[in-house]
Amino acid sequence: MNPMCTACITGPANIEGHNGLLALTLGAEAVSFRCRQCNSTWLRTTLDRGSRFAWERIDPNAKDDRQRPTHLGVPLPKRLTADG
Repeated sequence: MNPMCTACITGPANIEGHNGLLALTLGAEAVSFRCRQCNSTWLRTTLDRGSRFAWERIDPNAKDDRQRPTHLGVPLPKRLTADG
């Protein structure tokens, strides 16, 4: 994994995480995100019927199944941005 940026060191919070996160996959109970600044990968799960959220840094390339979620959901289409 890459060294984390300041926003990822502080850690994502609430529903939005932080401004640098880009949603990668969308699942029924979890959404995966990648930080545009440091490439950290995060998994947000829903608690308490959507009123609270838990964030966990994940390694999508981990060989250890305990560190790699098995069901990240459906990949979201890439967005066109001004920077490509």
